[in-house]
Amino acid sequence: MGLPDRDRDHDRDRDRDRRREPEGKAPFDLGPSLEDSDLHSSAQSGGGQPPPSAPPPADWTGQPGYTAHPRLGLADSSGYYDAPPSEHGRGPSDGYDHERGRSHSRGGRGRDHRRHSRSGRGRDRRSHSGGGRRDGRDRRDDRGRDERDRRDDRRDDRRDDRRDDRRDDRRDDRRDDRRDDCGRDDRDRRDQRDDRARGGDRDHGRDDRGRDDRGRDDRGRRDSDRRRRDPQIFGEHVHLKHKINRGRAAPGCNIYVYRMPLDWDELEFARHFDHYGDLISCSIVRDRDSGESRGFGFIGYSDKEAVRKAILGMDGLPVGPALELPGKFLSVSPKRGEEHLLIPFPDCYPPAGVYGTEPPNTRAPPGANLYIYNIPTEWRDIDLYRHFIHYGQLTSVKVMMKDENKESRGFGFVGYVNPISAQRAMAGMTGFCLNVDGTGKRLQVTSKRGEETAARKCKQEIAFKDPAHPDYQKEPPEEIEAGAAMAESLGVKAH
Repeated sequence: MGLPDRDRDHDRDRDRDRRREPEGKAPFDLGPSLEDSDLHSSAQSGGGQPPPSAPPPADWTGQPGYTAHPRLGLADSSGYYDAPPSEHGRGPSDGYDHERGRSHSRGGRGRDHRRHSRSGRGRDRRSHSGGGRRDGRDRRDDRGRDERDRRDDRRDDRRDDRRDDRRDDRRDDRRDDRRDDCGRDDRDRRDQRDDRARGGDRDHGRDDRGRDDRGRDDRGRRDSDRRRRDPQIFGEHVHLKHKINRGRAAPGCNIYVYRMPLDWDELEFARHFDHYGDLISCSIVRDRDSGESRGFGFIGYSDKEAVRKAILGMDGLPVGPALELPGKFLSVSPKRGEEHLLIPFPDCYPPAGVYGTEPPNTRAPPGANLYIYNIPTEWRDIDLYRHFIHYGQLTSVKVMMKDENKESRGFGFVGYVNPISAQRAMAGMTGFCLNVDGTGKRLQVTSKRGEETAARKCKQEIAFKDPAHPDYQKEPPEEIEAGAAMAESLGVKAH
């Protein structure tokens, strides 16, 4: 005979609870028995004998392996009880779990299921959200750790590259030293054989040759250093801020410069006048309230010859925007009150060229063509024009380009109408500083190849008319010799 549905549910729940209970756990203590509680309650109420307890049904006590309990019913060998039916109407067949205290009816099972499902879903959602946050933090930590690792790897690679470069340099130096030593030893052996053949002093010859080799090496190093550090090409490699404001120039060694661009500072001001001599002071007059430049300033040199060169080289230089007419030109003159201390300038220099006129690109006379090199790569024809127009009228201006006129090749040509203008431009722009700090390459200006003789004659003409030159009013040696020959041929005695 099959059990009712409620009994089957009860047995299934009991078996599940048994499986959940860990092994070796002792049966729980249920406290005092029903008889003790009844006796206690009856004693308090004044009753005599305790009420007799209802015995378990016969169909429960007769089962083998079970122990009867007056309140909980039968207990099996593991200590779990099956509640007997009692007078209160609760038993194993009425759908109530006496051990867990809950109903096994359909409504109870539904409520328990919903309650557990809701609580489980909430716990799962909270656990998943917390896990997501933890996973996000872990991923960010991993990305930061990977970035640090890549940065460390790049730093290690750079360090290894530097170490390899130093090792290669040392190896190359050692190889060069060995090569030089081998070459020197070969020369010594050849010289020794020659000495033995001549019967000379071998040791003395070796000592002399060693000194010669050392002298030759020293001269080679000095020549190389001189080529690398030629002050005419590279300047003195001293920052302009260390050369200006070193003191006060002597009387007659100061120049006054006005019509200066308002955006010039002391370094830009000194850059235009540094190549004429030893610069001592450089100052721009500024407004007391705003601190802005007022457009004029003063330059001080260590000698008066630099003052004359600066005035001849920078007076009339265009400083305004490119081809802005009528233009803005720099004005350079001796400091007020010191004009009488300067030697007068020669009157042979032609006037400046007309700014804004395009050169006709015609052939210049011999001695009037200049070759300019160390030109910046960003310079164009207009830049060369602006730096050379104030020395005289131009016939041609050309900057040699490469890469389809995108970059300068570093040199160009300028032609003048008058060769004297070319000599003035050569004296005024040779060594012109191209960098703001005063270092790096400087502009170089020479006569065009093949016109050196004509340029030399032009210099002699300028020296003859320059009161500051030692050859002032002196006839050139060629003219003196030609006059003496003419007098001798005519029979005239020279005085």
